[in-house]
Amino acid sequence: MKSSDRFKQLGFLGLLFYGLWGAGHPDFFGLLNGANLLFHEAGHLIFGLFGSRTLGILGGTVGQLVFPVGLTSAFWRRVKLASASVMAWWVGQNLANIGAYIADARDQVLPLVGDGTHDWHYLLAYFQVLPYDHSIGGCVWFAGILIMLGASICGFIFSDTGGESLRRPLRKNQKVPKPYKNRDKRDPYL
Repeated sequence: MKSSDRFKQLGFLGLLFYGLWGAGHPDFFGLLNGANLLFHEAGHLIFGLFGSRTLGILGGTVGQLVFPVGLTSAFWRRVKLASASVMAWWVGQNLANIGAYIADARDQVLPLVGDGTHDWHYLLAYFQVLPYDHSIGGCVWFAGILIMLGASICGFIFSDTGGESLRRPLRKNQKVPKPYKNRDKRDPYL
């Protein structure tokens, strides 16, 4: 194993501990929370264009998740598995923060941006499940923790395989199958 793979593995262990610590302290993520807030607010604007107040409010959370989920999917399709693991970790971090936000729907102690409307208070009241905000938020938070944990472990494993692929190496005298011959020249994304 190359020393760069060891550094990648250390990075994934660092993400694991950073994520677990940060999940217990939602304001801990700092710069990452700033990026998440940007996508959240953009989601309100974009989904608000469809005319429905409920869709506009839900759009904040959807917008917050669309970018990291899209990047995870893009890296996964290009078989960049270590990179996909980092993006999946970001999805889990978002879900942990969203879970804390949902659980705050009745208490409303978290600081808000904008006109002071708590998205999840409005949404849970609209769907008549506001009394269950702590349970729903706890489930979303726990899902985020599981995704961060799984992404960190997968990233650690994928780093050991060269970081980017699960393809098995060819045996000593094995020929390359025809569909894969010169694949780098035909498809620059593989």
